[in-house]
Amino acid sequence: MIDNGIEHIIKDCGCFNSVQEIQNVNFKITKNTCVRYCDKNIPRKEFHHSAAVWDNRNNIIDEIGIIAFFLASPKGNYHTETIDFQALENENIIISKDYDFSYLIPPVKFYKEIIDEYCCLMDNKKSASFLKQIANLNHNLAKIKIHNHLSYKLGCIMIRNSKSLLGYIKMPFILMIVVLAHKEQNKTNHFLKELKNDLNKEIILKEKECFTYKLGAALIKASKTWYKGGYIRFLFMDLPRLKKEFKNKKVK
Repeated sequence: MIDNGIEHIIKDCGCFNSVQEIQNVNFKITKNTCVRYCDKNIPRKEFHHSAAVWDNRNNIIDEIGIIAFFLASPKGNYHTETIDFQALENENIIISKDYDFSYLIPPVKFYKEIIDEYCCLMDNKKSASFLKQIANLNHNLAKIKIHNHLSYKLGCIMIRNSKSLLGYIKMPFILMIVVLAHKEQNKTNHFLKELKNDLNKEIILKEKECFTYKLGAALIKASKTWYKGGYIRFLFMDLPRLKKEFKNKKVK
């Protein structure tokens, strides 16, 4: 309750720290004004949002603590001077040791350095896994690109069908079908066309050096010079040479 001897205002407050403003702007603060705890069940003239007096489940305590009073005239009389923050920043303010509580402020700058160092360390660990995934993807894309070459496809067909007499009989027809299908595929498969040649040069070169790829490449070369005996050269010169190279690599 706040009472100036002429009129009074009674209002409840919450149990936490809060500002209890007087809503009646006509209430006058005089020398006889006092503030006290009201222990009587007198109707409230003002209410506060943190005190739900309408709820019967609320607990009421019989004491109150007051920290400070802030008095302001409704007519104004407020500080209107513009503060020069730049000058205030450059001003050398000396605080007495009795009132210097800067030791309570944590070393924010030092904490920031620790957090930045931790984030940098964690970012490297996270990026290492990500870079490994990219490397694996790069490796797989390089293989896909080479395995889609006609040389590799033809080499696979010849190796698979060279294990039986029936395979040798079917081989020319299957090779022709693969060549035609490869041409049609290149017209529609834009993804493989857009794969960069520098995906993984090491993998690309390694795949091109394999027996399968070289066998198909030799057949393509022979088909381009068939009128000069290209197929005969392929059967009696290129094929034995490639087999010999492959056996030597396996021995090593």
